[in-house]
Amino acid sequence: ACNIDKMLCSTFSSVLRTEDVEEENEYMLGLSQKVDHLYQWVVIDPRNKNTYAQADRMLDSAKCVGIKLHPPCHGYSFEEFGDELCSFADARRVIVQIHPENAPDYILPFANKYKNATFIMAHVCTHGQGNEDAIANAENGNVYVDTSGIASSRNKGIETVVEKVGSERILFGTDTYASG
Repeated sequence: ACNIDKMLCSTFSSVLRTEDVEEENEYMLGLSQKVDHLYQWVVIDPRNKNTYAQADRMLDSAKCVGIKLHPPCHGYSFEEFGDELCSFADARRVIVQIHPENAPDYILPFANKYKNATFIMAHVCTHGQGNEDAIANAENGNVYVDTSGIASSRNKGIETVVEKVGSERILFGTDTYASG
């Protein structure tokens, strides 16, 4: 009814439990191979080097759309691991969906340095203002936000970002996990 023909997903467990990342990535790849409209975000935990090799392999699949990072749930600092993660993504020219750990402009030094990677900051307006600044100040035009999560419905957050930088770099997202 809404003309949505593709779903880009990772499992909830892969972002909540670091010990499940590898198994959940494999599960999601297998499921995406069976379901036409389903595509995978491969989750990397930078402290688990196996997830880099796994991502390298999975990114070769037409059903894997990019890398998902969740520093807050996985318990690491993006500032500490950002160069390692972003150089990996940059070399492969892939999309990185990242969940914010603080104000959105923390992504700028990485987006400006790694021009071959594209960054989607999840949950527009989660940390108040700043999404539009991150988009506007990305020297390579490689920063986007998505509307996933409840924060995008508060205080005219989406409207504010659109007013300041347009709608071209705002992506639809739901942040909904299905149980199976």
